[in-house]
Amino acid sequence: ASSDDKIRYMCSHRNGPKRWFLPKNFPSAQVIHAYQNPQVLAFEQSNMIWNTPNVQSLTSYMYRKLGWSGAKTKRTITSPINAYLATKRQSRLDSYFVATKYKKKTFPVKSKRMRSAMAGLKAGLRNISRARTTSNGDQKS
Repeated sequence: ASSDDKIRYMCSHRNGPKRWFLPKNFPSAQVIHAYQNPQVLAFEQSNMIWNTPNVQSLTSYMYRKLGWSGAKTKRTITSPINAYLATKRQSRLDSYFVATKYKKKTFPVKSKRMRSAMAGLKAGLRNISRARTTSNGDQKS
């Protein structure tokens, strides 16, 4: 990778963790090659078969890999499995998850300083809006 690539990467990730250590060979030429030239089989060449999910195998796998209890696994996989059984086709995985638990468009701000700054911005925007309305009203007179 060239130094330009490294500089471009560092600039695009400047807000990331400040303790990142990137080795001189980052990004690895092998990794770049693997992303640019993935080795995949065509579906016809694979021996993959779509079938009803094996709940017992999934439960065992999630316990081994993530330490999930059987109840947690069943809670997590029940919705996608039921949807699959109803349609006999697989949807995108992300369609089963809610993006956020908040109904507002923004997340709650915990910092008093940030809430104060945001309130000031909102007040400033309201004042600008009122000033425009007033000045537009004055022009019509």
